[in-house]
Amino acid sequence: MEFKPRKLFALPTCLLLSACGGGGSSGENSSPDILQAKSLSPNAPYEDTLQVDEREAFYQTPASALNRYVVEIQNLEQSSKTLKSEIGGSKNSGAPSSTLISALMIEALGYIPNENESLDIAVSKLASGSTYNYKVTVYSNDVEHDETTLEPNSHPWIAAPIGLGSKIHNYTSASDQVDWYTTPVNAGDLIGLEIQSDSLSGLSMGFEIDKEVDGSLFPLVNGKGFTGSAAFQIIPIDYDGALYIKVNGAFRVPSDPEGYTFTLFGNTVTHDEFTFEPNSFPWIGYPVQVGATYSSQTSGTDQADWYTLDVQDGDSLDFEVRSTNLSGVSMGYRFYKKVGNEFVPLSSGSGFTGSGKSESISIDFNGTLYLRIVGAFDVPSSPEGYTFTFR
Repeated sequence: MEFKPRKLFALPTCLLLSACGGGGSSGENSSPDILQAKSLSPNAPYEDTLQVDEREAFYQTPASALNRYVVEIQNLEQSSKTLKSEIGGSKNSGAPSSTLISALMIEALGYIPNENESLDIAVSKLASGSTYNYKVTVYSNDVEHDETTLEPNSHPWIAAPIGLGSKIHNYTSASDQVDWYTTPVNAGDLIGLEIQSDSLSGLSMGFEIDKEVDGSLFPLVNGKGFTGSAAFQIIPIDYDGALYIKVNGAFRVPSDPEGYTFTLFGNTVTHDEFTFEPNSFPWIGYPVQVGATYSSQTSGTDQADWYTLDVQDGDSLDFEVRSTNLSGVSMGYRFYKKVGNEFVPLSSGSGFTGSGKSESISIDFNGTLYLRIVGAFDVPSSPEGYTFTFR
């Protein structure tokens, strides 16, 4: 999906001012007798109501060519009432940028001015004879995010900034209601995303990872699902700039908030000396030494523990591993080496149980040997323990 900033066009003058010719005209394309656009301040939510006898309302805020803007409109109705927003145009303009907003939903659109001008917004209702409540907010570059909810973050231009290594807990409420996050990256970085749903529904939520080029977003990882079983994604970075992460819920309509947790790992981490975490990705594997014994646990085939060992060409190693589980089910391990940004398997992988497994390894390269250990089950289960050593 390519994200293109949407250029907004000014509303026709007769829709913003009272000096409209033929004030009493009627019909689908006629304008109201008198409509004065309401002035909006950037970053200040404005709640409003379309009364029974009102068809539409108009808003305006100055826009600087030095800024980017996000127009966010939230339908506050809990029934099946649908609003229509026409950002930068109206039915009379010929080519409006419009969208429908269902009950409780939020729509966010981006705007880049070519010059200092006004940003114009129209909100209308699809059915007469009822009131409609909604909220309009225009965000600019200097938006401040709530320290707890990280809102507002409904659009990549107001994405919440996060640091590599920080664990994010948050909520979203529908597949069309998204949370955006961003972090600076540099060419040559390897970024690891570990994400899982905290929802009890069992349904798959979604994520996407993008980079920005000249105001447009291009997917690096396009639309993947995740559930209560953690999903893992490796993102090689070939540019200097920002990385964007989008998270959306499982449902097509707003529901109870759906929680999720994720962490972005960079090139370096600080490991816990007892659990060896975090070690979900090869380049942040826990460093081990020959002659020492290491014991830990993992919880599924998709939840891997990685370890690293410095080696030299000509080394001969003996590797021993065994499961400490009572289930008797086989766990698994495999060795890798890094070639460029790829981690190349050195073996086809082997299983092991409580009786243990031994393997001799001849090293024909200088660098790092990577060890990956996984659990026995396809879904998270009770923690599966193991112990290993290199000699």
